[in-house]
Amino acid sequence: MHRIRLLIVSILMAAPLLAATQTFPGVTVLNHPGGGTIAYAQLPAQHTAQGALGKVLQYVEARFGAKPNITHVLKSKDGNSLAVTFTVKATTDTPGDLTGLALVAVTASGPGKGAVLSDQSDRFGTTVGDMLKQMQQVAPGASATTAMASAAASTTPSAGARTATQSAAATPAPSSVAPAGASNTPAAPLGPLHATEFPDGSGTVGLPDGWKITGAHAGEVIAQGPAPASLHFNFQVPAYDPSRITASGRFQIGKGSHAIAYDADIVSKFNLITTQTAQSQRKAPPTVKLLATRPMGTDGYLIVDDVTPSDGSAPFRAYTQIFVSALGPAGTYFLTMYQVLLPQNLSNDQGNAAVKALFGSYKVDAQRAMSEIAGANAQTQNIVNGYIANSQRAADAQQRSFAADDYALLGNTVVRDRDFSEHGLVSDNLADALTQADPNRFQEVPPSQYIKGVDY
Repeated sequence: MHRIRLLIVSILMAAPLLAATQTFPGVTVLNHPGGGTIAYAQLPAQHTAQGALGKVLQYVEARFGAKPNITHVLKSKDGNSLAVTFTVKATTDTPGDLTGLALVAVTASGPGKGAVLSDQSDRFGTTVGDMLKQMQQVAPGASATTAMASAAASTTPSAGARTATQSAAATPAPSSVAPAGASNTPAAPLGPLHATEFPDGSGTVGLPDGWKITGAHAGEVIAQGPAPASLHFNFQVPAYDPSRITASGRFQIGKGSHAIAYDADIVSKFNLITTQTAQSQRKAPPTVKLLATRPMGTDGYLIVDDVTPSDGSAPFRAYTQIFVSALGPAGTYFLTMYQVLLPQNLSNDQGNAAVKALFGSYKVDAQRAMSEIAGANAQTQNIVNGYIANSQRAADAQQRSFAADDYALLGNTVVRDRDFSEHGLVSDNLADALTQADPNRFQEVPPSQYIKGVDY
């Protein structure tokens, strides 16, 4: 996947496409030769990325007959472009498990634009790149080629995340009163940032002297500075609403998933994540003092806290951006976070400047990130497929065993006729007579060789 701003420049999705019918006037739908479809048109009434994305996701639900489950969110630095990957269990159009990429872009002067690229989940990772190329060729004015994305990398806003310009401008100045345990000695400012590439090649982030990346994958990055300073960008926290969870949702609840009502306010959500994480690690939760919170669009928030860890380590100030996904039909959702931890004894101006610089330096190679995500999804699907296959084998073995027990109780035996390559259920007496009269032709069939649909 190329950088979002370049990708979305010429892809359009119109308001009529949102009608819950099988035809969507104003939408151009193209079939990709290798599989999958591309849909694009205009959204004349949409001038915010969040609003445009909401309309596009409504289209996805109307077209495929089920709510999409958003798996990853990318946002341009200027906030005018969004891209999300999603999965959906389609009941219409192309029934089955589908994976898709939804793209939107808006401007103040013109109509919003959007597109949906979708294909069967087991091959989306191999067809999405070609679909993007096809879209560039057919959408007038498209400029999202790999070469252009590379050439424009230094001037194009990052496709990486819900990042810095927006958050830095929204960062409220927290209280200057240091809590108990915090040093009153003014901390040294962070100093100039140095662009540092992620080890997996999926992005870059600016780091001050003394900081280093300790982990990165598919656009997510963790970096450590002198304690307690650190950052963790683009990580997802799975959650579920206990009052809305379904049977299929319970299957999705894994280690690290948090029980949080979807309607809870953002501060309650964040506090529950903090408390439940500490409980899972068998630790006392930290002491958290909320300094400020502010909405960022329709689904994003900024929270500033002073945090005192329970283990006696140095207190820190946490600047956390949180973006809440739509609630899935199974009762599950996720929160995507971008967090910077800094010493509490930085001045307000120093802290705000540092956060603005760190968020602003974060850039993702969206094409590389998408490739890694697709690989991870394929690996997960292989695990699920293996589990299903093992379950089916176990069920078949149990059914064969039950059938053999029933036949024994009823005095019946499964016999193979080798001349006609067929199986038949006969009485024990007839089975004995046949196998004794012509053992080369007639043989008793053991339960392990029963044929499904024939013998059980």
